[in-house]
Amino acid sequence: MAIFNPREAVQKLRDRGLDEPQADGIVEVVEDATTAATDGLATKADIAALESRMEARFDLFEARMEARFAEAEARFAEAEARNERRTNRAIVTIATIVGIIAAIALAIAEFA
Repeated sequence: MAIFNPREAVQKLRDRGLDEPQADGIVEVVEDATTAATDGLATKADIAALESRMEARFDLFEARMEARFAEAEARFAEAEARNERRTNRAIVTIATIVGIIAAIALAIAEFA
């Protein structure tokens, strides 16, 4: 993309028969219009800088999410281990109660 050179533009207009004030006026209007039209446009450097910032933010977000998922997985593993222990205790308790009931039933049957 060529950069607008006001001096060259004035000279070209003068070469085509305009006097200097007219050429200066036209060039000024073109510069104002160009500035208004391009004001706020991003350059390749702007986009590259934005891309770098976005990548850094994404990397940070990704690291935080990985840490949170690791924490959640650890909590689920702890909960699973607690449930396993509780299940085992319940099985032992039920087996003990069944054994006691069986022993009582045998004792009653033996004395009856």
